[in-house]
Amino acid sequence: MTCNFSNGNRCLVAERMANAPVTTRTDKACECCLASTEPRGTNMVTLSLAVSALHLNGDHEGSVKLWNKYGPWRQANVEVKRPTLVKRILTWKASIRRWEEAGKPTRSDAEVERIMTECCEPCDHYNHRWSQCKLCGCFCKKQGQPKFNKPAMATERCPLDPPKWGAEVTT
Repeated sequence: MTCNFSNGNRCLVAERMANAPVTTRTDKACECCLASTEPRGTNMVTLSLAVSALHLNGDHEGSVKLWNKYGPWRQANVEVKRPTLVKRILTWKASIRRWEEAGKPTRSDAEVERIMTECCEPCDHYNHRWSQCKLCGCFCKKQGQPKFNKPAMATERCPLDPPKWGAEVTT
């Protein structure tokens, strides 16, 4: 991958933002930037490189000002990333533990289908390709064993706050 906005190991976009020399140090920053769906001039990689450069050059006040300047943009452009494999496994294990401790209560097939049709499938946080919630990483399907289908476990709920569906079942 080549970036038109770099010169050797320097990120020209981050340099423009920071008004100071910015070294990417590794190709990993460029790879993340190029893989981003955001424009080169405004993405979290270039912003963090610019803030880090100011901080490393001793301009701590400038780094804080730059970070705060882009605060509204950061809040409006927070991209929900798919949880890591470790986080998905831990979330799934916690769901299974709660479900088993409550005596393995399940929702009816009709209720699971209603949850999927009305709540999960239209949600921006639902990954249709993997039948998975992007927030918690749990699998959400219209059919399937409760152990591998979060809406089927009566102890589970939507990870949004407030949740779109479900409630905790106590033993």
